Amino acid sequence: VQLSGMHHALIHEQERAGAAWTLEWLILPQMLMAAGASTCVADRLVRTVTAIGGNVD
Repeated sequence: VQLSGMHHALIHEQERAGAAWTLEWLILPQMLMAAGASTCVADRLVRTVTAIGGNVD
């Protein structure tokens, strides 16, 4: 959902309109929170991976 909003904010006139900037700044914190949360989940998943087999470095 946030990515779609960012794509809509890219459509602008010759000079950047204030509405596009406002839309970007409203969406950006949500995108950063989602990226941070998914990074934490990925970190937890990587820590639980166990090697199968005898010759893994």
